[in-house]
Amino acid sequence: MHSRPEEELEPLLAVDIGSSKIRLIAGTVEDNSGEVHVLYFQECPSSGVTNGAVSDIDKLSNCLSKMIQDYKDTMDLPFEHCVINIAGSQIASANNDGTSPISTRKVTEVDRINALSVASSYQFAKEHHIIHAIPQYYETDGSREVSNPLGMSSLSLTAHVHLVACNESQENNLRTAFERVSPSIKIDEVLYSGIAAADAVLSQEDKDIGVCLVDLGGGSIDVALYNRGKLIYSFGREDCGVRITRDISTNCGLHMRPAEFIKITRGVAHPDLLENPETVFAIKARSDSDEKLYIKGEDLARNICSSLWDIFGIFNNQVDNFIKQESIDLSLGGGVVFTGGVANTIGIEPLGRSFFENVGKRHVKVRVGVPRGFDVAENVTTDLKSPEYATAIGMLRLAAEIEQNRARARKAMADFKSSNRSITKVLAWIKDWLNREFF
Repeated sequence: MHSRPEEELEPLLAVDIGSSKIRLIAGTVEDNSGEVHVLYFQECPSSGVTNGAVSDIDKLSNCLSKMIQDYKDTMDLPFEHCVINIAGSQIASANNDGTSPISTRKVTEVDRINALSVASSYQFAKEHHIIHAIPQYYETDGSREVSNPLGMSSLSLTAHVHLVACNESQENNLRTAFERVSPSIKIDEVLYSGIAAADAVLSQEDKDIGVCLVDLGGGSIDVALYNRGKLIYSFGREDCGVRITRDISTNCGLHMRPAEFIKITRGVAHPDLLENPETVFAIKARSDSDEKLYIKGEDLARNICSSLWDIFGIFNNQVDNFIKQESIDLSLGGGVVFTGGVANTIGIEPLGRSFFENVGKRHVKVRVGVPRGFDVAENVTTDLKSPEYATAIGMLRLAAEIEQNRARARKAMADFKSSNRSITKVLAWIKDWLNREFF
């Protein structure tokens, strides 16, 4: 994508807007390898976002304003454009196909673009619009399951795509928050968090053998399901980390802030993981009082275990319903990969394996996924090789890939128009010559 030396490149900017944290990341991406070079990173507690949706534009805008100013001061660079994300129940997905005729009988990039455009004409609910059209495979007259149809002989080309749409009102709320920081900031892309996290954590080999990526965030669950290398299902749900905190708060009589603190510092996914289940923790019940409550480690672990079990059930049931409805022969050799902040919970892998055994999926592998394929500049002091940073790093890689695809499409269309103009000139010259010579 870039031809200039890396030090002269304008970095890509991504703002990962979550319910618990907002993260600003800047970096460059290698054209061929997809290697991400992180040049800048910062995060702060989220404000104005609840369960993946904007709940207070003013609070969100104030939070963004401070982060953007810090970036400009630290990097001595402008903040003129970026990509952002959307998550949870704000997205919807569908699989669709579209066919385009091939006039030259040899598939060109323009033909591929036309077929993808037809396949992207799917109508979601009126409040949603498409943000991703991801090719699954193509069909020509003589071949199915074609990954790259360019140059093949065919009278028509059919593109099969996975479409992801987002709630337009929520997108507009996010855009408004940035406009209040500065009207000159341009949002280049709105990305689905689940796909961004998958791009950070999963290899192509993972996708080829089938894998279910589950991004367990503070306020949402975001799922990307791959079967034989193709993204076939995306969905998001509200609640996740905040659900666990709320359950601890309700069952232990704590305010949300101390409940969140004890969850992070003392929580494990199952009582069996405790060295001493009888250990008692003293914690302030309320942020504005010195009154203390005493909570047994075993009780805390049972609360977390119960909440996680319910969360696993939510996304597993939705995946199962989709598979049955579409009659898909799902290959899940890569198993289930947890990422996101909640994936840091001690013992989440064995608990996940126990859950899938309990629902009759004895051979499903479970692991925690961390971002891969990146390095960081010396000024970046945060250890980004952790599940909670998957979406931010994936957003840079996904943004670079989208820009590459768009640049290729622009070139193909420009070449096509130029070729057509040349042909038109030649035909006009021939017509003029014939008129002069024979009429």
